[in-house]
Amino acid sequence: MGTLLPPEILDTVLQQFPCRQRQIYELAILYNDGFPPPSTLVAYGIEPTHKLDVITAVLGVRQVRHAIVRCAECVSPRHLLNKIFTACLTLLGRQDEADEYDRIDSVNALAINLERLFRKQEASIVLVLDQLDSLMSGSQMLVAALVRFPDMVPSMSLLLTTASPTPLPLSHSGIPCIHFPPYTRLEAVRLIAQQDVPLPSFEHDCNIDSLQRTWQSFVVTVYDSLAGPTSASFPRFEEICHKLWPRFIWPALSGQAPPGRCAKWDYGLLLVKNRMLFQTEGEEELVDKLHRRSRPLTFDTLHAQTVDEVATAPSTPSKRRLSAPRPTQPSQSAGPPMLKHFSTILLLSAYLASHTPPKQDIILFSRLSSASTTKSGKIRRTPKKSPFKSQSRAAAAATTPTRSDGGTGGQGGWREQKMAARTKNVFDVKFGAPKAFAMERLLAIVRAIHPDGVARTKGVSDRIYREMGELQRLRLVTCLDDERGGRWRINVGREWVVDLAQAHGLTVTEWEMEEISLHLFNMMISMKQPFLGLQGTRLQIAVGVLAGLDFLLFGYDQGVTGGLLTLDSFRKQFPTIDAKAPNISQAQASTRSTYQGISVASYNLGCFLGAVACIWVGNPLGRRRAIFVGTSIMIVGAILQAASYHLPLFIVGRIVTGIGNGLNTSTVPTWQSECSRSHRRGQLVMIEGALITCGIMIAYWIDFALYFTDPHPVSWRFPLAFQIVFCLPILAFVMHLPESPRWLILKGLDEEAVSVLAALNGQPRESEFVRDEFQAIADTVLEESKGSFRDLFTMGENKHFHRVVLGYVNQMFQQISGINLITYYIPNVLENQVGLSSFNAKLIAACNGTEYFIASWIAVFTIEKIGRRKLMLWGVVGMSICMAILAGTDSIGSTKSGIAETIFLFMFNTCFAVGWLGMTWLYPAEIVPLKIRAPANALSTTGNWIWNFMVVMITPVAFSSIKYHTYTIFAVINAAIFPIVYFFYPETAYRSLEEMDAIFQKSTVWTVVKVADREPHRFDKHGKALVKYEETEQARRASVVAAATGRRRSSALGVGSEKADAHQAAAV
Repeated sequence: MGTLLPPEILDTVLQQFPCRQRQIYELAILYNDGFPPPSTLVAYGIEPTHKLDVITAVLGVRQVRHAIVRCAECVSPRHLLNKIFTACLTLLGRQDEADEYDRIDSVNALAINLERLFRKQEASIVLVLDQLDSLMSGSQMLVAALVRFPDMVPSMSLLLTTASPTPLPLSHSGIPCIHFPPYTRLEAVRLIAQQDVPLPSFEHDCNIDSLQRTWQSFVVTVYDSLAGPTSASFPRFEEICHKLWPRFIWPALSGQAPPGRCAKWDYGLLLVKNRMLFQTEGEEELVDKLHRRSRPLTFDTLHAQTVDEVATAPSTPSKRRLSAPRPTQPSQSAGPPMLKHFSTILLLSAYLASHTPPKQDIILFSRLSSASTTKSGKIRRTPKKSPFKSQSRAAAAATTPTRSDGGTGGQGGWREQKMAARTKNVFDVKFGAPKAFAMERLLAIVRAIHPDGVARTKGVSDRIYREMGELQRLRLVTCLDDERGGRWRINVGREWVVDLAQAHGLTVTEWEMEEISLHLFNMMISMKQPFLGLQGTRLQIAVGVLAGLDFLLFGYDQGVTGGLLTLDSFRKQFPTIDAKAPNISQAQASTRSTYQGISVASYNLGCFLGAVACIWVGNPLGRRRAIFVGTSIMIVGAILQAASYHLPLFIVGRIVTGIGNGLNTSTVPTWQSECSRSHRRGQLVMIEGALITCGIMIAYWIDFALYFTDPHPVSWRFPLAFQIVFCLPILAFVMHLPESPRWLILKGLDEEAVSVLAALNGQPRESEFVRDEFQAIADTVLEESKGSFRDLFTMGENKHFHRVVLGYVNQMFQQISGINLITYYIPNVLENQVGLSSFNAKLIAACNGTEYFIASWIAVFTIEKIGRRKLMLWGVVGMSICMAILAGTDSIGSTKSGIAETIFLFMFNTCFAVGWLGMTWLYPAEIVPLKIRAPANALSTTGNWIWNFMVVMITPVAFSSIKYHTYTIFAVINAAIFPIVYFFYPETAYRSLEEMDAIFQKSTVWTVVKVADREPHRFDKHGKALVKYEETEQARRASVVAAATGRRRSSALGVGSEKADAHQAAAV
């Protein structure tokens, strides 16, 4: 130990920093001549308490070459990297050679330049990165790379300083840490008190005993006045002491006579003389008034002011000055004694905490923020929102007469009189007895009504306790528990609090509490209104948002697993799916690839089962309840996945999640289509498709972010559990939104259907538009009311089987295009096929998901303008070309071909997002009739999931067996899709669901595209009716059927029935 700690360190460094002995010992042991320094060392502590100074002193005495870089001064990561290199050049005396090195725009470039530098001059240095936590919020990847930097440059070791309470969240263990705790009260006071007493440079007659003892007592007083974080920040505390000391000691230095009969000044007399220095609103007020706003008062400044005042002092007082009006102060006898502003705010908060139930806190204080306060810190009232009404005392006295009980009187109408009459009942009955409250609740209320008054730190600050202790000494509040942080209660009545508040320009009005109760009542009434009180476009947006959230959940589940397969913790937990494990045979690798495919594809198998179940339970449950049940099942599956410790349980969780998602994806497109107008239906469903990619993007980025926590299990358990966050809003709101009007009519609920149609279109129930919509749907239901599951496979007038096949094949085409080769396995593809590192593969996969999400919005803005057919055709052409290029580049296997392969993975996503992402969820719902819509969509969705299962299952095996020819197969499949779409898929843009029925009734399998092009549109591009429903062929045919059966339904509308009867009679 003696050789590790030479005496000069104890003599020099310990003398400078007497309270950092342990930290100095640790640094001296780690940086010594006998052993190499640690590659990385972290010095952490919540406040700047000489960390950098101690480190610099120890390294200097040890004669260790070191360069210091202050991260807080760097405006960007590139700036930091260049600053590091410049510091190293300066340290080695080679700053003139900076132009000889390459440009630094990445960590790798910095490592290359430093290797060249150290080859020229063999040296080992310590790089000190100060305040590294300033980079943590925006440059986490850079911090992770810097931590590993000594592995790339062996001649350099890192010493990181941070103001975080714990060491940095490093990606690997084994890094030593040194803790610099905040100075205790004794240590901080000792460090400042031992300094030389600051004295002026001019001559003075200091009439005071024991100047050093006075300075020490003064330092203690200043420390005790700072209840916030300043007292723990030594540099700031030291600065404030030196700025306040001249003003504090000036009465003794300036020759002023001490008060009373005292012959000399002492500390007690000076403290009484300067008591206003410490009677502030705590730390923030002290620092703001005496440190930030005013000029620093030095001895020379005070001396100059004194000389000027003596030279310019008038012989007699100015009469004008004496007669100037002074602000009136409230008389002590007229009301309660005056308190400081913050103490008054605290007392008002205590009153509210004692007299309002905790469940009303969100109504009372949630709308209050920093915008609710004026520059002076007083509270101003936003009408009908804030529990305080801010106004100047003079204005309040001039405009509103004040009653003795503190309320407001005046001319007022019936509302004010009614509220005033009910005040006594409200406060005496409901809020009469004060109740105990916890300090945490009081702090929350104080922060809500006075945001700038309390520092945003965890827990209740000492300032609050000190002020509450003062209020308790005045018997204004009562502490019910002895321990710190116990329960408190207000100890004065409302009249007393109101008078005190008025003295500070604050009025607690009685009627506002009643208004809050009224607001609560109105909010409860609005929650009971149908569809959350929404109508028209807002209601359709609400339906779209919830449907989109379900598809976002769908996309998240698709993308989350691919990033987990490459994690060490995931492979360690499930070793049977690790096909890249060392020392395994080719047969074992093939078997593990199969297990990997099963574990991933089991989710798709569950989705298939859920879609099949929807065939039978979709119509009985209805759209909303089916979504509710499916989402509940997904939550159970997510819990099983996140909590699994064995592969069978993980697969079961995947299947359960898939069942819920299959039920949802079979129902949501139908619900969305049946609740939207024809001119917006395509755009809304394409937005849902875009949200699928948004979910994939979120999954990729979460996987990438938690990659740095690997090998901790949270790196894969958290992403699997995070999907529950998307499920909860769906469960909370889906039953408050409208059911499909078509399903309601199908079930005979005509009154409910009319109400839903009126709400969705924002029109009265009696309007002609609502009547036409209801009649069109009702006629379709009447015509097809005798359907069954066997009708899916019939080719009668309505061409059910033809339409089911189009929907099923459309879903199948989406999956066999090869999109899920990328969605599920892109990290594996980039790592194993392209040859990237695990870090780069996850980063590029996350960027790929982001580009996928951006590209998906192209279809949102083009789906209605260009149409369904053209987008599908253009998309499949682009996908075929991309797959062909991917096959060629992967067969070469060079670095340049790997770059090209990565680019065309992005291009394939773009083509798919534009033409096929949301199309397969829109198109089947647009072409099948109402009678078979639920089972047909469920059947087509089963096609999506069974082919999805096949692709996801065979992808690992295909890459292991036939390599790049996997891309060739998908290129040929995409090329074959083009003629099928061109000849057999009709355009559905701007067509109502009932118009598509008429088109298929008039056409055959071979002519449906031509008939759709010739058939006139009932609605234009803006959703306005071009042809009235009564004039369409479908209405005439429905009238004939209704006349024959006597079953036409129009009574639910209550109006227009005579007109409907007339049409029926004319048809007969």
